[in-house]
Amino acid sequence: MSAVPAVAETSEAYEPFQLEQRGIDLIPDSDRKMRPMGLFWLWSGAVWNVEFLFYGVLICTFGLSFPQAILAILIGNLAYTFLGLASLPGPLTGTTAFMVSRAPFGRNGNRLPSLFNWITQVGFEILGLVLVVFVVDAILNKAGVANVSNPAQVLIIICAVAVQFVMPFLGHATIKTVLRYLSFVFIVLFIVMAILVLPHVHWASLQTGTTWWLWTTAVVLIVSTGGLGWTENAADYSRYLPKNTSKARTFWAASLGAAIPSVLLELLGVCAYMVTTHVFSGRELVGIPAAFTAYADWFFWPFMIVALLQLFAINTIDMYSSGVTLQAIGIPLKRWGCILVDTVVSGVVTGLVIFKGNL
Repeated sequence: MSAVPAVAETSEAYEPFQLEQRGIDLIPDSDRKMRPMGLFWLWSGAVWNVEFLFYGVLICTFGLSFPQAILAILIGNLAYTFLGLASLPGPLTGTTAFMVSRAPFGRNGNRLPSLFNWITQVGFEILGLVLVVFVVDAILNKAGVANVSNPAQVLIIICAVAVQFVMPFLGHATIKTVLRYLSFVFIVLFIVMAILVLPHVHWASLQTGTTWWLWTTAVVLIVSTGGLGWTENAADYSRYLPKNTSKARTFWAASLGAAIPSVLLELLGVCAYMVTTHVFSGRELVGIPAAFTAYADWFFWPFMIVALLQLFAINTIDMYSSGVTLQAIGIPLKRWGCILVDTVVSGVVTGLVIFKGNL
């Protein structure tokens, strides 16, 4: 039995806001209309994200000194070279990461690593949706709603799941286009945050330092939540590049598109921690706005609204990839059907986490 699917006989328009019919089938050359800059902005739009700001804050709670935190971020983000390398099979093969892996593992042998990846991606989707609910709760609290009732929480979860479904359902071209334009919004927000925070940084706040093993833990966190954590999705997005695309351009488009915002946001997270260390417990993402609103209370609203968009954006990458991975396992559903399955699973587990769990 063939390890890879056959090339589809019909051509499909690669247009945003139209339902992508392709899943794990090979993309013919005539339909590969993406360019390396499109790949750059796709990853950039995913990583210009409040979660990466939080990672910068989080490693500071380990007790790192300022130089240790900077060094951990710079070294940890070198892992985005793995994202660049993992993007190279996309243009060469024209199919997804876990269809490419059928070559070494075989069709049946590939099911186990595909299942592991699917569970991982759905886990990230659940985390993202839980954070969306937390952000909405914080917005409601700021608006004067002290306690959100259980029925209201259920409604928030349903709305979050419905919104999250749209972009992965529509597919690759829509994701590429929307993330490109969201990048510009996120960059503006970053500049405003930097202006609000940098003049007030207490540069002596992180001078004590910590042990070597805690510093390496910080590096591992940056590596796993960044460059290494995205490698299993890389070919899912580069497969729409033409086969003759320069390998160097593919590599740098993916690596730099993700690494640049990751480094900048994590560095800003370190600075935010040094402004108001008392608001962070190392667990609460929604504590971050205090570092920026301490000097501009009005900034809470644009920060939290854009944070919602960012969380949906990064979750879109996970959900699209979990859909094509589910197909690679051998589930006899179209891509959009697998997205629907993932949406239901992530929505149900999100509800369990909110009402029965403790994130």
